[in-house]
Amino acid sequence: MSTELGPEGKQVWPREERGRLAFLGSWFTAFELLLGPALMIGAWFVPADGRWVMFGIGVLVTLVLVSEINGNRVVKTETKAQHDRLERSGVPATAEIVGVREVDLVGGSGVGLRLRVFGVGLVPFEADYLEQRGQRYEVGDRLRVLVDPSDNLFRLLR
Repeated sequence: MSTELGPEGKQVWPREERGRLAFLGSWFTAFELLLGPALMIGAWFVPADGRWVMFGIGVLVTLVLVSEINGNRVVKTETKAQHDRLERSGVPATAEIVGVREVDLVGGSGVGLRLRVFGVGLVPFEADYLEQRGQRYEVGDRLRVLVDPSDNLFRLLR
């Protein structure tokens, strides 16, 4: 096996898991969308001194939450397109763990893996893989991956 590596790989984020409590996300999103307008309407029932402050906070909350929801939608659309592309043109490969480290992720702690990916007809490459804490990994473990050889986009196969 050659020691020369190809370009760095890029991880595809996992698809969103939808369990029995997934509807709570929809209710929370609806609450978020109504919070700003509720503050703006409620401002007219507050004494004149605080009315404009409360109205301004309602406008600010509305703008921030709408942009956050729109940003999440864009990320989900891009992730779905990447998964679809891997389903169409991905090839199975093997990833060997060459490094493991603890990482801080938005949702809490996680694990960062340094992988060396190789397979039949694939130029070997290295890539970083981030995951929420869940499975225990050790250097030397081998994982199954799906890789798009055109740009080394990959995801773990479970």
